Amino acid sequence: MSSSLALGSLVLLAIVLHLIALRPGAGTWGFWSGLLLLSGHSTFRGNSEAAIGLRFGGLVVAVAFVLVSLRRAGKSQAGALAPDAPTRPGPPADIRMLLLAGTLLYGLATVMDDFAPLTVVTGLAFVVAVLTLAGINRSGQAAQFVNGYAAATMATLVVSLVLMLARPSVALVGGRLQGFFVSANTLGFFAALWLLHAMTTRRLGPRTALLSVLPLAALVLSGNRSSAAALATAFLVFVFMVLHTADAARARRLVVLAAIAGTVAYLWAWDTMSALLRTNNSRQGGLDYALHDSDLKWLGGMGYNQSPVELASTPLRWLAEEGRIAALLCLLTYAVVLLVGQHAGASVTACAVFGIFSSLFEGWYFAGVSALFVSFWLVVLAAHNTTADAVRVGAALSPADTGDERDRPGDPRRGSALPGTAQPRARVGRGRNHAPALLRR
Repeated sequence: MSSSLALGSLVLLAIVLHLIALRPGAGTWGFWSGLLLLSGHSTFRGNSEAAIGLRFGGLVVAVAFVLVSLRRAGKSQAGALAPDAPTRPGPPADIRMLLLAGTLLYGLATVMDDFAPLTVVTGLAFVVAVLTLAGINRSGQAAQFVNGYAAATMATLVVSLVLMLARPSVALVGGRLQGFFVSANTLGFFAALWLLHAMTTRRLGPRTALLSVLPLAALVLSGNRSSAAALATAFLVFVFMVLHTADAARARRLVVLAAIAGTVAYLWAWDTMSALLRTNNSRQGGLDYALHDSDLKWLGGMGYNQSPVELASTPLRWLAEEGRIAALLCLLTYAVVLLVGQHAGASVTACAVFGIFSSLFEGWYFAGVSALFVSFWLVVLAAHNTTADAVRVGAALSPADTGDERDRPGDPRRGSALPGTAQPRARVGRGRNHAPALLRR
């Protein structure tokens, strides 16, 4: 065990030093961070110690990226005049709420569990993970980092599909595709998350539709009902919100492309649809235990990660393990994240809806050492940055208030810069969608 740990540490150190020496872009850092984190949930991880080591390795690469990017930013600003130095974005409000709620939850668990080592280490890992997310956002390169991370996710999904074609006895378990990952539900989650990222941040065109076929087929083949339902709900919310903005054409385009990609994926995976449409409730045992069999208290419970049955729900897990106060704190976090998303726009709202829906059936929402946790919040950061970038672009493209009014309806670049956060529809003369700058303040 010690030799394996030493070897893994050397390999991780070599990767980090190699990246520092090459000075690659943020996308390369994101790719390696994602590949290590996702490998911690793979069937090829060896054992639980190796899985935890791979996840921590992915987190270390992300931390190294933050430190390197902030150091370079400090050097670039050192010789600049203060008024010209670019301002670094602070963490979004939902990330700040996540850090506050998670710190309180793990602080409560640490005290109630008498400072159990597992609780302390997991709580510290959570804080480091959220601070790393904030650092990635502050680097100003969050979108590029997440694109690299998404490329690593797509690579694992492609490997899973190829493995299904080459070795179906290995890739399929119980008629459901798990491929590269340790379970079919894990694969389905990452497939749905890639699609969420594409929906909220990418340009909608034939290339996006073509790429979406692979994760959509993987989602169907995995039979992950909670991720499929979460994605469908987020899709409906996103389309509804975008339809009520000046960018309604994007919503219509998204519906058409989703129908095309869905049809192709269905024709590919039609014979496995029964796994996705099955009606049994595999989480009933955990639900009954959390609500009826466990000794529910306002403070304290069976202890962090000490449940005798699987509690596949974030609020129910904290309810049974740490008490009613912990569960209420989870629900409060849901409410704040949803309100932040509603204020930020359709992209962030769709991400918030997906995360809440999915974590009601999975326990990853505050799991800082899980790739599910890190991957989701990276997608949220990408949505925030897409929104902020589009607001700046819209402001830059808008003519001055004293400018020639003829410039307003004639600008072809207006109306599609931002998915879901443009102002409501406005009419200028006989034309449509000629509102001033997006989200102009």
